[in-house]
Amino acid sequence: MMLPFVSGIYAIRNLVTGKIYVGSAVVMGKRVYEHRRLLMLGTHGNRLLQRAWTKYGSDAFQFEVLETVPNAKQLVAREQHYLDALQAADRKHGYNIAPRAGNTLGVTCSTATRLKIGAANRGKVRNAAVRERHRQIAQLPEIKERRSRWTRSIDARSAISRTKGGTGRVLSPDDCRIAVSLYETGEWSMKKLAARFGVSYTAMNAVLRGAGPKFGDVLLPLPGAQAGSEPEQVSRKIANTLRRLDDQQVADIRSAYAVGIMDQYALAQRYGVSQATISRVVRGVLLAYRMDTVAYSDPV
Repeated sequence: MMLPFVSGIYAIRNLVTGKIYVGSAVVMGKRVYEHRRLLMLGTHGNRLLQRAWTKYGSDAFQFEVLETVPNAKQLVAREQHYLDALQAADRKHGYNIAPRAGNTLGVTCSTATRLKIGAANRGKVRNAAVRERHRQIAQLPEIKERRSRWTRSIDARSAISRTKGGTGRVLSPDDCRIAVSLYETGEWSMKKLAARFGVSYTAMNAVLRGAGPKFGDVLLPLPGAQAGSEPEQVSRKIANTLRRLDDQQVADIRSAYAVGIMDQYALAQRYGVSQATISRVVRGVLLAYRMDTVAYSDPV
């Protein structure tokens, strides 16, 4: 069940045993999505719910809306009502560990706490098994549907850009259409277009692939740009990369990425190439090109 993106009280019910977990959230759809993701990964913070999920499987659980609460300040009181009424904190009837409702709504961590959290998580690298689990979960239909519904306002996207050191510029629908038209002429590269419109290469790449941006609930019907996909142009791009990476460097990159020592962005900085190039290397695109192609020279 796809829960609405509104404040309220929700439940996770075990259809086999009848036990229930009760929770509250300012955005129920987002919170339940996170519950499902952590349960599938086997890393949910509620050990009782996680054990039951592992034992009975995802099909044995149902997500329900118990009540929508327009005023978020009343969430804790309404959650407590359902905790008591459904006996969700009783091991015989539910999975809630704490008998009293509570949340972190409006709580701000101190600077020292934020620094500790950042230090504890900085530099962590997921191993291959964890990355594969994340990839499989991301391909699930319900996860894809949820992602397709998720949108951010222009102000939010602009703030994210500034936080990451960007200009804060957000492309309008007209800007996107102009960028696609220019790219399809074959005279403008993604890098040049990104510089012209004052956005990152990643943002321009998304526009040219027809992946965004999103405004409200409307996904722009922009077709992915076709320029640069012709065999000659692809060969030229790959040949340029080959001049910068030798066989040993390609082998070192694939080895480092396979064992999880470095991610693609770190490898790109280390070898002085783009993240897209590193992606081609780890996917074996450059290796296949070396094996199947004799030589390539740029046309004069």
